Amino acid sequence: MEWYYSDNSEQQHTVDESQIPDLVNAGTIQRTTLVWNETMSDWEDAGVIRPDWFPDSPSASGDSVLAPVTPPATGSTSTGSTNDPLAICSLVFGILSIMCLGPLLGIPAIICGHLARKNAATEATQSSSRGLALAGLITGYFGTFMWILYFAFGFVVAMLEEFN
Repeated sequence: MEWYYSDNSEQQHTVDESQIPDLVNAGTIQRTTLVWNETMSDWEDAGVIRPDWFPDSPSASGDSVLAPVTPPATGSTSTGSTNDPLAICSLVFGILSIMCLGPLLGIPAIICGHLARKNAATEATQSSSRGLALAGLITGYFGTFMWILYFAFGFVVAMLEEFN
């Protein structure tokens, strides 16, 4: 089950339930940290909802309570991750570079792909942006290379015809 928690800067984070013990041990999630999941109607303190997460620690009344963050829509199937627009641009430019525009869009596909992969590497959660960016890089390099070969072959053929 996916859980959401609010940190000190009131940012919402998505975690799998298997990751929660590590976050509790690190002190990221405390008894008074607000948590939420799809089965809940509102945000609650973690120590109230799941006291089993804190078996060794007494109830801490001195911890600060964070303001609630609006939960995502309960009908949503999204996990909170979105695709990086650079990754999408990289893939679209790469496909177009193969089909018709060669290096004119192949080079931007390569640039966008590298930038998107760099962004995906810094994300805490794994998203499909990394795969989209890789596909954009591959198609960008392939489209650029094929069009360069096409023009080089055309140049060689034109030079051979001129000598004949």
